[in-house]
Amino acid sequence: MRFIIIVLTVLSFYTQVYASDFPAKEVYAKFSPSVVVIKASKEGGSGMIGAGSIISDKGLIITNAHVVVSKDDNLPYPKLRIYIRPDKLTGSAQEDLSNYFDAEVLRYSKDLDLALIKIKDFNLKSGTIEFADPSDINVGEEVVAIGHPEQGGFWSLTYGRISGEMKDYQGVTGKDVYQTDTSVNRGNSGGPLLDRRGYMVAINSNIARLSRDGLPITGVNFSIKSSVVKKWLNENEYTIAYGKKPLDEEGKKTEAIEAGKKPDTQKVEDRFNTPARPYDYNEFLKAAEKDIEGVMEEMKGKIKRK
Repeated sequence: MRFIIIVLTVLSFYTQVYASDFPAKEVYAKFSPSVVVIKASKEGGSGMIGAGSIISDKGLIITNAHVVVSKDDNLPYPKLRIYIRPDKLTGSAQEDLSNYFDAEVLRYSKDLDLALIKIKDFNLKSGTIEFADPSDINVGEEVVAIGHPEQGGFWSLTYGRISGEMKDYQGVTGKDVYQTDTSVNRGNSGGPLLDRRGYMVAINSNIARLSRDGLPITGVNFSIKSSVVKKWLNENEYTIAYGKKPLDEEGKKTEAIEAGKKPDTQKVEDRFNTPARPYDYNEFLKAAEKDIEGVMEEMKGKIKRK
């Protein structure tokens, strides 16, 4: 019994060292201003809320196609509004969403679930997010997502890891994705999945909610790889390159452990959770939203089978 306790203690020690070393606070502070809220709507007010990343100082934003393209007519929503993060978040939607611009869709691919939009008359210096080279990223890599989850807060930060990879996801050629256990929900769509450098590893796209037999699924989310985004942008004459900063910081952590330095034992949940700033998704849209994961369709199918 004593041996088991010792082993568990050692494992816990190394887990805390590894997890607490991720510079979540620094990544959030530097790159959350480059993440935007996207409100896409029709005249009646119905539409979508999602996230996007500023990738050019000219106001270009990458996001998901399903955030800005209506399922009803397969056309871009006629009204696009982009909200820029304020210097200080207050938790009040009225105050935090006071800085906004109109935007237009430049390109989109429903198959790849990608869209490029441009802010009109953009005149701010919010910074940009660079793309990670997938050859640097492996299963187990720590990542964070920044987005606006329903019933959560605007510009929320969540933490997790890359848990798998899938090629030609959903039968779409070239749609390669990462599976991640990073918490994402409706409102995170189109937002970035970032590594410790603040590079965009992938774009958060969809989540698994129900299995084929109706059982709930948690921690299975899918994000479109940066390589897919880069190729698609280049094909559409928007040339981008991968960021150049090295990712590997493991040597520094190993040296610290071997030197007997005291690890940062601050609770992981304190480092990776952002303060609760809940907003009413339906009130914000002023209309009922259609769930992007098709949960209702699955439920209807289940009821019909019964």
